[in-house]
Amino acid sequence: MEYLLTLITFIATIAGVVGAFAQFHKWGWHEKFKHLYKLNKWALDKSNDELSFIYNDTKPYIIIIGQRHKKIREHHLNFSLIEMSRFYEFLSPSEIENCESGKKEIPLQAIEKMRDFFSIEKEYIERGTGSIFKEEHFRLIDFIKDGYRPVILCPPRKESHNFEPYKYWSFLFLIKKVNGFEKSFQYGDVMNFYSTGGGKHNVEKLIKALLINNEEPYISILEADADTWTQAKKGDYYLTEEKFYHFPADFENQDTYNWWLKDIEDNLKVRAVLDNNNQNDNSNDDIDDGRGDSPRLLTTYSPPRPSC
Repeated sequence: MEYLLTLITFIATIAGVVGAFAQFHKWGWHEKFKHLYKLNKWALDKSNDELSFIYNDTKPYIIIIGQRHKKIREHHLNFSLIEMSRFYEFLSPSEIENCESGKKEIPLQAIEKMRDFFSIEKEYIERGTGSIFKEEHFRLIDFIKDGYRPVILCPPRKESHNFEPYKYWSFLFLIKKVNGFEKSFQYGDVMNFYSTGGGKHNVEKLIKALLINNEEPYISILEADADTWTQAKKGDYYLTEEKFYHFPADFENQDTYNWWLKDIEDNLKVRAVLDNNNQNDNSNDDIDDGRGDSPRLLTTYSPPRPSC
């Protein structure tokens, strides 16, 4: 009898376990645990600065800052120790090397100078989070007037066939040589050569800013490689003149740019004729001067583009 009770208890336990697993599967908890496992594995496998800072509280701050400085110098600015020393003027190459290895603290004056000149995010330097470089959102016409050279970086052609938000985006970089060093940043407005709305308007705003300042309107429009494009999407790319000579021209987007440029130039010629003949009336207010004062677009013609 005792043996029979033990057997019944065992069978009931097995049945309960099987039933619990059935409910577990029915409610989809197994999929939730799979997702949590993958998420946890991704976090553990991640070896970038951001997560190493979060999970490694024991590493001295002096070493963390030194490592970030080295990463920015070598991988983003492409500066040697000697070039970085020339930039700082008050630190020798060996002192910078000691700072990056954690043997010596980087002077606050050096950190501030690097942040201000290269538009580096304070949050990244101090906490290792977010994008490395700041986007600028000031009036584009003022940067052009100040002598910045515009360069548009487009996605790799194979990227354009992927279904993702960036597949038709292009990023505008502004570059200027200051005291022998190239100051560069990514402008906040997204360019789009397949757009008839905001993305096109941003390209037109650039063209008009160049024309108003009597600058050469024909600019470099380049096709990025996959690695560069990944960095640009995260705000981690620093474009210099030396770098962009390695990228091929994006002829398709260059053609679209030239069409829009011609359209704007034709409209400006019409406006000039009206001004000279004193025949301009309130309709001239509809013409955007590149300063963002008018919500309307200057151009009315968009070349036919492939359907998205």
